[in-house]
Amino acid sequence: MKKLTVLSVSIAAVLAAAVAATAQPSAPQPTAPISVPKASGPDASTVAGAFANSAKLDKKKVSIRGKVVKVSTGIMGKNWIHIQDGTGSQAKANNNIVCTSKELAAVGDVITVTGTLAKDKDFGAGYKYSAIIENATVKK
Repeated sequence: MKKLTVLSVSIAAVLAAAVAATAQPSAPQPTAPISVPKASGPDASTVAGAFANSAKLDKKKVSIRGKVVKVSTGIMGKNWIHIQDGTGSQAKANNNIVCTSKELAAVGDVITVTGTLAKDKDFGAGYKYSAIIENATVKK
């Protein structure tokens, strides 16, 4: 019976690890609606627009203005900033865009990020993004 219990616990641990490894990164959802005006300039887009036009914008410079809803620092030598501008929807997973940057912003800041959009970026371990802005500069 002892071996069966250990085996069951081991299988449960392996299954939990497999589920965690394949889970998509999730974006925090704001408690109040977000509405941020679109950035200006020739490279300006909205969050939903970046997802909708990701094939056309792949490897191109984009600028998006949004509210910071999550920040993870020092991962793979970068800061990971999640922004939302009120466009898109959680159900379609196009309301939150992740930006990597050497710069920092705080949750609640309204910022404009400018960087290179990458389409279908896969970092492994379940961290796959249909659109992400890399090497972004941050303007408050």
